[in-house]
Formats: sequence, structure tokens, C-alpha cells
Amino acid sequence: MITYKMDTENVDWQEVHDILHEAGLSDFSPEEQKVIFTHSTITVFAMDGAKIVGVARALSDTLSQGAIFNVAVRPAYQGLGVGTNMISRVLEKLKGQNVIIYTSPAGVSFYERFGFRRCKTSMCLFAGAPEHLQMLENGGFMLPEGFRFDGEPSRKV
Repeated sequence: MITYKMDTENVDWQEVHDILHEAGLSDFSPEEQKVIFTHSTITVFAMDGAKIVGVARALSDTLSQGAIFNVAVRPAYQGLGVGTNMISRVLEKLKGQNVIIYTSPAGVSFYERFGFRRCKTSMCLFAGAPEHLQMLENGGFMLPEGFRFDGEPSRKV
């Protein structure tokens, strides 16, 4: 039976690292994952006994704006409702707030089930090496630099 833990006490940060690395979402070390998750407003760890099988986190001002990050489920546990349960728990904590989430094209339909909609004007500024940014673009996380929708004004330099 899967249980859900919403605090960062007694977390195996190596497992968190492994899940996020396997999902292609983060290469931060276990020690860095500890900093990232302990500084997050909301955390969810899906547990199968003592084993972490899914993670999610969010940042929030607790009143108006929230952002969900690092949602990942081990492949053997996908399709069993683990991701749905984690997102439901995060959204319950963010109730009444505007919420954004980064997702790959493959995740769009999953998040639409919760009421998320694509935004045409969202912008992002990612830190990282050029090859990492290219990976995000190639993976469908970002539109190509300078991309414009039909009818949208050109960028002024």
C-alpha cells in the first residue's frame, strides 16, 4: 500500500536524487536535493513501505501564487494513481492560489485533468549550461528562442 509523507524528516535523499535523475528532471546531488526540498513550501513523498516511489514539491507565498516542481514517479509505480495522489495533495495545500507547473509535452494531458491550461504568454529564464537549455528545448519544455505565434509582434532588439 502506498502512503504519502508531507514532511522532510527521515528522507533518503539518495532515493530522491535517483527518482528525479531517472525521470530526467534533475541532476542535483542528494545533498542539494535536501536543500531544495527542505526549502520548499510543500513536499510530498509517495512511500511503498520505507522506499520512496514518487516525489513532488511546490513553492508558494501561501496566499496568492504557487508553483509545482519536480513531480516524478518511479516507472514501476506509474499508472497506479501515485502521481494523481501527489498532485491532489499539493493542490489541496495550494487551494485558492494561482498555480503554475512546468511539464513536458507528455505531461500536458495529465495536468489538464486537474484543470490546468496551457498559457500562451508564460516566460522562463533558466540558469544552466547551453547544452542543458538545448535539452529542455529538444524535450519540448521550451519553445525555440525567438519563437512567435501567428499574429504576435516580432521582438524588437
